[in-house]
Amino acid sequence: MALWAALYWGCERTPPEIKRAEKSRTLTFEKINIASQIDDALERLPEESRSYAFSTMAALEQVESDTTRISILKSLSGFWFQQDRREIASHYAEQIAKKTETSEAWGIAGTSYVLCSQTAESDVAEWCRDKAVSAFENAISLDPTDVDHRINMALAYVNKPLQDQPMKGILMLREIREDYPENVGVLIQLARLSIQTGQWENALKRLQSALELEPNDVKANCMISRVYAQLGNDVLSNQYKSKCTPQE
Repeated sequence: MALWAALYWGCERTPPEIKRAEKSRTLTFEKINIASQIDDALERLPEESRSYAFSTMAALEQVESDTTRISILKSLSGFWFQQDRREIASHYAEQIAKKTETSEAWGIAGTSYVLCSQTAESDVAEWCRDKAVSAFENAISLDPTDVDHRINMALAYVNKPLQDQPMKGILMLREIREDYPENVGVLIQLARLSIQTGQWENALKRLQSALELEPNDVKANCMISRVYAQLGNDVLSNQYKSKCTPQE
């Protein structure tokens, strides 16, 4: 038993790649101080908007009801999203997730951070990406059966690749494809990546597979219409274009 204890507690059991990812994420988190981001954003607001933000933030500090706090947090998140300060909007979305501890709320927070990573400047974009990954990890832990959280976490890496692992997001999507061969969402995302890189034939194959599973999927029909147009097949392009809007 003593030998077992020594081996268990004395040996490193965390895989090196996970340790590197955690260390990198911690360093990125330390680069951005969200309180400083909020102070900076407040200074740049017009007087009326600044007054609203201050009063809403003050109200948040005074309320005790969780229901009311969540309502105020939603207002703040929406407000900062309208101000195009997505890192702050995402921060408040994360506070909602921490308060509710639901998979859905963590998924919304993660998606908000992904949107931030697409538009923010370099350091903030990396911070948002890593916060998105952390949020999706929480969502997955609460609902491991929801494949969309895994797809969205992969997209966080696709939209803002790691410097030392630029293919990580794409490899994650391919792994999800292997684990869930009948998931339409991952096929659509892989097709979108093929389109972005000009691999139209690959995109066509993936969208055909998606439509075999879900013939009425609007995204897949819209995308395959675009692919056929690019490949010069206007007949099929128009055929799928007719299914590109939701049916009543």
